[in-house]
Amino acid sequence: MLNAYVITGNEDKPKIIHHRCAEVLVPDFLDLSPLRYVWCRSPAEYQTLFHILKPQTRLRYQGKFGVGAKADVHFRRWTFIEEVSLESNRITFRFNPSTLTPGPFHAKVEITSHKHGKLSWTEPQFRSSPTFVLTIPQITSPVDYEVQFTLDDQLSYSSHFKAADSGLIGTRKS
Repeated sequence: MLNAYVITGNEDKPKIIHHRCAEVLVPDFLDLSPLRYVWCRSPAEYQTLFHILKPQTRLRYQGKFGVGAKADVHFRRWTFIEEVSLESNRITFRFNPSTLTPGPFHAKVEITSHKHGKLSWTEPQFRSSPTFVLTIPQITSPVDYEVQFTLDDQLSYSSHFKAADSGLIGTRKS
């Protein structure tokens, strides 16, 4: 459910507009050399994109990524995560408040840390609301962890919490 559009040139604009809700499945490799810009519709999707990219790819293309609600780029009618606040033992997810499709979804959150291993939460009949707070009672002192949130087995958010940070992961903007 990560939603980012790749614009390679003006000649591609009509095709992109027509296929805005399409997915591109790449089995092995996608040449990004003609890439001009990727615009993410929310800070959470921007964080996810940066988190799943390899460091060298992030560095190479970071100037081509942007984030924000631009009405002429993204439809904002469906459920997606707008923002996420990661804290030592609590995660706050803020969903698109304008969704026409609040669920139900099969929701799953996986948290992985060296100290606690893999922790998970699932809800087979999850309905998105503007804010969803997940507490992590197993974490009693700040530790680094990775988090992954899926809706209907589709990646909706992925990032990490660093205990050395001030408690919240910020969003870098290009």
